[in-house]
This record gives sequence, C-alpha cells and structure tokens, in this order.
Amino acid sequence: MEEKEKIPGTKLTKPKSGIWVYFALGIIALLVICALIQRETSPTQKTTENPQIQPFSSSSANIAVRSEIVKKITPNLYRYFFFVTNNDSFPFEETVEIGLLEENGIQIAFDEFKPQSPIEPKQNRYYSVDSRWAPFEISRGSLVIERFEWRVHANYQTIQRGSGAITSKYEDASH
Repeated sequence: MEEKEKIPGTKLTKPKSGIWVYFALGIIALLVICALIQRETSPTQKTTENPQIQPFSSSSANIAVRSEIVKKITPNLYRYFFFVTNNDSFPFEETVEIGLLEENGIQIAFDEFKPQSPIEPKQNRYYSVDSRWAPFEISRGSLVIERFEWRVHANYQTIQRGSGAITSKYEDASH
C-alpha cells in the first residue's frame, strides 16, 4: 500500500509518490497540444493556395426569383414552380434556397437547388418546391401558402435574398 503524508493543520493526506508531478505534466502537455492545434487552424492564415482564383463576390450576384405556376400533382401534393433568372454578366452556379411561407410568415417547406451547369447571363431555369399545402386561392384549410422567400448561398454565406407573392396561375394536373 502507498505511503501517505499528512497535510499540516488538516485531516487530509497526500501521497508521497510523484503522482502530482505526472498530473501537472499531463495538463501542460494538453495545453501545448491545444495551442498548436489553434495555431494551425487560425483564421489569420491564408487558405487560398492559388491567388488567381477569386471567391464569388456578393457584388456580382444579381439573381431574380419569380413564382411562375402552382400545379396540383396528386390530391394531396402541390408543386410550386419558380423561375430563377441570372441578371448578371457572369455565369451563375451558386446554391439557391426557396422557402414557402404560410400566411403568418412561417416557412413550412423549402428546397435548395444548385445548377448542374452554370446559368448563363440573362438566362433562366425552372425549379420547384413540393408541399401538401395549397396556395391561398384554392385552399379550404387553415394553413395556406401565400408567399415565398429565397436566398443565394456562396462560400457558405447568404449573399442575396428576396421574397414575393405566390402566383395566381394554377393548374390541376391530378386527373
């Protein structure tokens, strides 16, 4: 059994062995490792290996999103089609998120889209979001979709956003 030394003025004892020394060395080693890891991942270091590659600039994003038509696909599914237009002079290939909003402004459905090929300047693409909730013109329920909001994401940041009303164009394709 390990011999213990009494701490003067208390009923406590401490081991005579060097366990405290090993414990202190372990703490110091842990602090040194943490400092090295933090230095390697410091945000002040430049992470671009090729200085010719410029990150996507928010000043060059000029995207417009418009609600085009709502189609009833099945008795319980509506497909909301959106027209995404690149009004910029550069090809667009970033992520667009489109969310459907109920009458109180709460998002109840959304989807993200990344073009398989860039959207060229002055060109557009159709994207759709599915929901079991109907647009306000035809709904008989309490939860209806009246508006949408959209965001453009580049380099893990929202660089452009907007919102609009859901179109009144409607087609029942569930027959």
